[in-house]
Amino acid sequence: MRKSLLTKVAFGYIAFLVIAFLGIQVFTFSHMRQVIQTDEAEELYSNAVSIAGSYGYRFFNEQITKETLHEYLENTSDMLSTDIWVVSADGKVSGASIKNSIPAPKYIRDFDVTGMFGDSFYSVGTFHSYFKSEYLSVYAPITIKYNVCGYVILHKPTSSLSRLTTQATRLTFQVAFIILLASTIVFVVLMRRIITPVKKLCTVADEFSRDNFKARADFGVQDEIAYLGEVMNDMAHKLDTHEEVQRKFISNVSHDFKSPLTSIRGYIQAMQDGTIPDAQYKRYLGIISNEADRLTNLTNNLLDLNRIGSQSSVLEKEEFDINQIILDCAHTSEVQCDKKGIRLSLLLYDEASYVFADKMKIQQVLYNLLDNAIKFSYRDSGITIETVQKNDKLYVSVIDEGIGIPEESLHSIWHRFYKTDLSRGKDKNGTGLGLSIVKEIIQAHNETISVTSTIGVGTTFTFSLSLIQPETE
Repeated sequence: MRKSLLTKVAFGYIAFLVIAFLGIQVFTFSHMRQVIQTDEAEELYSNAVSIAGSYGYRFFNEQITKETLHEYLENTSDMLSTDIWVVSADGKVSGASIKNSIPAPKYIRDFDVTGMFGDSFYSVGTFHSYFKSEYLSVYAPITIKYNVCGYVILHKPTSSLSRLTTQATRLTFQVAFIILLASTIVFVVLMRRIITPVKKLCTVADEFSRDNFKARADFGVQDEIAYLGEVMNDMAHKLDTHEEVQRKFISNVSHDFKSPLTSIRGYIQAMQDGTIPDAQYKRYLGIISNEADRLTNLTNNLLDLNRIGSQSSVLEKEEFDINQIILDCAHTSEVQCDKKGIRLSLLLYDEASYVFADKMKIQQVLYNLLDNAIKFSYRDSGITIETVQKNDKLYVSVIDEGIGIPEESLHSIWHRFYKTDLSRGKDKNGTGLGLSIVKEIIQAHNETISVTSTIGVGTTFTFSLSLIQPETE
């Protein structure tokens, strides 16, 4: 079963939420605890330094009594919510508050500040098992004349820090929940805007797979998905048009083959049955020969189109003078022109214009265009072949004064077997493949061909070729 894109994205988003919450929980709790613990330790250290520099110094300098020190420690302990010890350098506890239910020891065994606190000014633990629960302990030295004579040690239960950490973590989770809720709403809205068009594209694609190229993907907004829909619509239109052209192509081929074959078969049967007298054999054999030639021309044109349009087709390019090819085509068409009284004029840009192309195929292009021009020109009119040079291109134009092509048919004349209504009476033996062959040849050369026409005035076909400078000896 195919999983929907929405399901995959939703599972991915849920997994992201779970990982995000776990990450927030682990990182926030540990980091927040460390931050709060460090801040509290620094604040206690500041108080310890203050006590050490005032009452601690005065006590070890014998300026105040033990009772005065004890009273001060009790008051300060209540204010700071901490236990305060004043310890001599040898480990004797000289003064202590009784904030904690467990009284301070009179003497600390193996008292060594470095061993108890290491390189830091605070430690977290039971202070070498003096407390039953975990405490944050901070110390500050008491110095007299640059000599350490004792220490002020502050103890605070970490339970209060845990409460702060829990509160901060809860607040962080609340903020994170609000952010994630907002992001989820945005995610749902975005997914609806994305998934709905994608589903529509999938529906249209399914219709395409069923050969229904009439389906269309239309979107009201302009974005990447809408662009994809436009591309699919364009592709469907081209496929639909291609199918229609293919059907017309097959129909036209069938018709163009059927007509001469029917004539040939009919005349042969009539000759066999004796319907046609022996004296008329020569005439009807000539008709059969013409129809056979028509079939041969149609077959050759189809083969030419297939060969030119295939990717395996190779152009045999060479350097040649296009003017000479134009002159040869003009001489070949003189008889046709004389029959209709057509004046053939040549307006050539230079005495010689060398191009790099397939000589035989360009000659075929010129012959087809000139043959079309003669076929659709009025009697006693004119045809002009003109060349114009622009930069490194030579533009060859075949201009007639014939019946013209309707504007709505200009884009269709390149289609195989296409004939305009105006040309049907003039082109009884044509196959409708000449212009298709012309376009295929020009496109194979990576060149362009265009047409302009006015009804009753004439038509101009213009194609381009790449100019070259001839090598001189």
